[in-house]
Amino acid sequence: MQARTEELLAATSRDEIVDCAGRFFDLWQQPESTSAAFRDLCQATSVTGVTSWDVRPLSDILASQHGPSAVGPWSRLENAATALDGEPHPLQLEAWFEGAPVPEPLTAFDRLRLAERLIVARPTSGEVVVWLAYHRAMVATRTVAGPITFLRPEWAIPNARQKDGPPFPERDELLTLLRESTWIKEVEKAVNDPENESMLVLARVAMGNREAAGAVDDAERTIEAVLSIAVGAGGVSWQKSGSSATLLDGRTASNSMGAHLGSRPHFEDKYGIRATHSVLADVSERLNAAMNDTPMPDYLVEALLALREAGMANHRDVHFYGARAVTPRFSMALQDHAMELIASFGSIGAAQLATALEKDETDWVFMQRLLTGVMAPFDASQDGLSDPGERQVLERTISRFDGESRVVSLHKAVDLREEILGLPMTALARADLTAAMEVLSRPRKEAQLLGSIRDDVRRIRERHRRVRNAVNHGNPLTTAALESVRGFAERTSRAALNMALNSYASKKSLPTLIDAGESARRAQEQGRTNGQSFIARNPPVDGTNSGER
Repeated sequence: MQARTEELLAATSRDEIVDCAGRFFDLWQQPESTSAAFRDLCQATSVTGVTSWDVRPLSDILASQHGPSAVGPWSRLENAATALDGEPHPLQLEAWFEGAPVPEPLTAFDRLRLAERLIVARPTSGEVVVWLAYHRAMVATRTVAGPITFLRPEWAIPNARQKDGPPFPERDELLTLLRESTWIKEVEKAVNDPENESMLVLARVAMGNREAAGAVDDAERTIEAVLSIAVGAGGVSWQKSGSSATLLDGRTASNSMGAHLGSRPHFEDKYGIRATHSVLADVSERLNAAMNDTPMPDYLVEALLALREAGMANHRDVHFYGARAVTPRFSMALQDHAMELIASFGSIGAAQLATALEKDETDWVFMQRLLTGVMAPFDASQDGLSDPGERQVLERTISRFDGESRVVSLHKAVDLREEILGLPMTALARADLTAAMEVLSRPRKEAQLLGSIRDDVRRIRERHRRVRNAVNHGNPLTTAALESVRGFAERTSRAALNMALNSYASKKSLPTLIDAGESARRAQEQGRTNGQSFIARNPPVDGTNSGER
């Protein structure tokens, strides 16, 4: 242990520290180390006059060696405490002595020997599956995201009970739960109540071969990470029912007693609930293969959860469901924390990530400037200026709605330039339209606009750095200064998250994705230098060169 400690303290590089820490932790959890820690604790408590506060550090060491199994239904520490100073159940004693005769009565020496054996025993482990229930939730009949399977109980429970119902992989486990779990019977009652539109979801998480201890918490965390993507895209949070079941090697190992399934609210934001359903289906499809191959890394999970909380400064959960709102200052601190987590996930420096995001922000602002200009004659109030029918025909020719986003064909807009310019419009709308058309058609104008935007974004990044430092160090900060960078902070943190999710889903490193973006920018710059316009360099994709607003 001493050698491993010295090796860890001498490590310098990130990889070396991680490797040394892993070897140290493996040794830290060995039975010999746990037994030594237990004996140190026993020796300390045998000293006359010692207090519980004196031995607490030694008990903390012992708890740290057990990880999730230090607490909860599989706690080896709790079993050892019962063996030392309690009245174990006869069945417990039989299991603890593993078929050997149980001494009667248990002497202090018997108890001490038994406690040490329980302390160093291998944790309860095997193939672990966790089932959970959520309310204010909605999915299709069956949605799969790697190890997670979401089931609509109105479909799954009746089909599980019917012998001739359509087969599905989780059917036998669900039948087992319906026989043995009180809480899932409450779910069944709720979905069969014609007066109750329950909006419930069952979630099954295959945890693989692992300790049973801590499995429920880890399963909930994985589900919440996936849901965070949908919540960040405009959906609403699902509500936990407080119910769970853990299966170990196919047998029910633990069950909660009941389920809190909520009550019908006076107002129900079904739009937000359906938005979560829709986005979750896309997310599940996008991440299914990656989550099957590799568990979502902790850095990415934590970043998802941090940005979800950051979004609670102004979210549907806050407005319609009474979720706890966070202050803008706290939101920015969480966004900054998420950026550090994403940099760690990608094994790159935070400054390198921030520089890549600065360039992405420049590209985004540039595209928004073009789209705003092209659509100015249609977005600005034009009452009494032109025939609404004529404007609508042109608008529908160059744009369409795809869900909540409007997709604009810049090629069609350029092709119809004269017709659009011929519409009556305000002077400001005409100036915006004319400027956008010039940028699309003239490389010099495009370069000028890009240069101006780069300068603006660089200044905002510098201001954001100062605001972020004020937030993190508790320095005074005016509302105006904070609000001036909130949009930038939210967009760049979300862009970083999307980059990380793309990296995870595609199995391409963050540096590889960043390099691909740089290559694309260099190609665009070369085209401008050669006198090619934006429209000429970017041919239509599937017939529509487009951007989203």
